Amino acid sequence: MTTSGDETRLPRRAALTAAWAVPTVIVGAPAQAFAASHTVAVSITTTGAGALGFDLYVKDTKNIGPPRVTSFTTGTSMPILAFQVLIDGLPAAGVTVTITPDANTDAEGNQLLKFVSSTSPTNLLEATSVPPYSTTTSATGTFAVGVATATYFSTEPRPRTGTFTVTVAATATPPATTITFTYEVLDG
Repeated sequence: MTTSGDETRLPRRAALTAAWAVPTVIVGAPAQAFAASHTVAVSITTTGAGALGFDLYVKDTKNIGPPRVTSFTTGTSMPILAFQVLIDGLPAAGVTVTITPDANTDAEGNQLLKFVSSTSPTNLLEATSVPPYSTTTSATGTFAVGVATATYFSTEPRPRTGTFTVTVAATATPPATTITFTYEVLDG
């Protein structure tokens, strides 16, 4: 699913003032008005990441590292989820992005969905709390994350659905642009 946000910069004006003893002269010269609108698009580029209308469709108990290109619906290895960021249709190189899961937890209070570095060398213990993950896009506007999920307890409701967001930093497109994606964690 590709979602986009728009941002508009307001015109700015500048004035030069020159003052001398006699007489006082004020010269006003407006700078060229600059107004630009940027379209920001963030898309998931990993084949097989989504299903059944969800942007991310992944099973529980995905916590074995390092992340690798693997199935989202079988096994226990953390899969790699790749994205591309475009600004005005062009790859957004060197842009800071932050991926944030929602607050969903399993019956034991563990984060249901976590995002980590795609090069993380170790397993991710279920009880490990992970803050939102930030990284920088490549020259082609891409970035990737490892996806970890909690393990369902036998009595809790499943599958569980929710959302996660990708925020493109304000330095690229003031103000920051946030795109929302959907997920489902199925019982594997």
